[in-house]
Amino acid sequence: MNEESFVNTAPLGGLYSGRILRAVVQCLDVQDEVLTNRTARRFFSGQHVDEHNRNQIFDALGQALITRGLVPATLEDLPETLPMASVVGMTLMMVCGEWDRLMAHIQACSGQTDDVGEAVAQLLRLVVVDAALRLFALVYLDLERPPGSEPPAWVLENGTGTVLRQHLREAGLTRDQLAARLEVSPTSVDNWLDGKNQPSPENVAALARELASRESGGDAAALERSLNRQISLAAMADQMAARIGRDKVIKLTTKLTHFASALSESPELPRILGDNPRGIVRNLIMLGSAGGSAADLLSWLADREPDPDWRWNILAAIRFWDPAFEEVAMLHTGQRSASGLAQDISDVTEVFAEENRHIIEILKQGLTRHADFAKAPRADDEGAKSRLAELQGRIDQRRRLAERFLGNPLAHLQLGSFLGDLGIQFADRTLIDEGILECRIATGLQPDWDAPAVQPASILVNFGEREAALRELEQAERNLPAPTPHLRFVKGYILMTLELYSEALSCLEAVIEERQDFAPAYDLAAHSAFRSGDKTKGLRYAKGARMLGIYTEHRAWGSGAYSSRPKPESTKGKRRRRSDEDEGPGTGPART
Repeated sequence: MNEESFVNTAPLGGLYSGRILRAVVQCLDVQDEVLTNRTARRFFSGQHVDEHNRNQIFDALGQALITRGLVPATLEDLPETLPMASVVGMTLMMVCGEWDRLMAHIQACSGQTDDVGEAVAQLLRLVVVDAALRLFALVYLDLERPPGSEPPAWVLENGTGTVLRQHLREAGLTRDQLAARLEVSPTSVDNWLDGKNQPSPENVAALARELASRESGGDAAALERSLNRQISLAAMADQMAARIGRDKVIKLTTKLTHFASALSESPELPRILGDNPRGIVRNLIMLGSAGGSAADLLSWLADREPDPDWRWNILAAIRFWDPAFEEVAMLHTGQRSASGLAQDISDVTEVFAEENRHIIEILKQGLTRHADFAKAPRADDEGAKSRLAELQGRIDQRRRLAERFLGNPLAHLQLGSFLGDLGIQFADRTLIDEGILECRIATGLQPDWDAPAVQPASILVNFGEREAALRELEQAERNLPAPTPHLRFVKGYILMTLELYSEALSCLEAVIEERQDFAPAYDLAAHSAFRSGDKTKGLRYAKGARMLGIYTEHRAWGSGAYSSRPKPESTKGKRRRRSDEDEGPGTGPART
């Protein structure tokens, strides 16, 4: 496992997905107190809320989707202790987290673009591919009807009216007859059919009972769920159509149903799903393109997709969305990264720009006033100054991005990491200080995210200021809700450089307990164990690191570096034993 994937990805907490969720709540006309209180309004506007409140919001939204018939009320073999609303909420949280991370990445790295529509199209295609896997899974478990080849009625212009007219024709009812039976005014029915208003949940229930009574063996409860689902989807389609056009919404929806149908009919399913098909498919409902066998299913689908654009999107959806978007940007626009596509994607923090500016000014004043930095001089080397001047354009571009997207903690973290790396490379204390300040701003914007809280310590230890790095990390540990593997790994490395080997080993063992696939933790743990005199543990962790692809400490042990008796002279030169002046075993701490 590489260090980049070890670092916790940004829990950006609705910064970008919040407005989408707010639109969903509005479309569903949800009156739940949890989804309408002040905390929910803050979350939906992109502001930070704590983990407990986020969980409550997603659970309530999950229940609202179940009530409206948009998702099943239960899954087979679901533990009694895990309500379906929580399952749906967790699924939404993962999808929204991926979206937030992607949007933050785009804004943090992006330059100007003249074609926003192309960027939005690529994003929506990734969503469609992910949603197709979930729809296929519902069909496979017989929780949803197989999708047809024609666009569903709800996606068309005035989808609600189209759906209701179909039901009235099949039931042989006129507008006036329906109004009389539901005891509402003819004008209310006209407004439903014309798409001006949606029927209330009470009227939907009454409508379902009336229509079911006219069908042989009609199931009023099932019909009510179906009507709620179609009316809710129609409202969402209307919202999307207002922004990207009805034609695009119809095309995306048609592609969604086509993909789900193709997967459902694939002759390769027995091979791909293996011995536990229903378990794997249930996993797909919750995880989508990140679920088990998703890569095999999408690869099969891509092989049979004639449209090259969609084929690339299908393959891109297999991985995390931000590198996938980078690849799509490069393939479809000739850009070397997303920087040519996405800066002008709707800035969802615009409404709060001034508030964020005020917060950041306070942070800058307070952090600068209380900064605990050793004031080392700037590098005097003229060659280094010349090389640094050549990079000034890139530095200024990243500063502008952080300034433009004030509420984006990832933009500040990436600026801080970039400045810190340059400060280390060019021995420039001014850049080190500015980099640490930007990381602290990111922490102020997202207090429960470990990456910006830990990054100043990573910068300082790589700059050679080990004691300052440890103080920085201990402060981060006090501020975070709980120590994370990333924090413990960096702390273990710092303690090891300070020759506090027993304490370092304790931190690194805690990392290994949580992340048994992270090779650098084994390697540093082996070094710390050997140095503290525990050769049994040292060899155990050295072997663990070797099994995961890092051989440093195992080779050191084999060459006699930790032996009480020195090896014969002939072995010298094959591997130099580490001295106290060495940079440290393996790699340094993970950098964002």
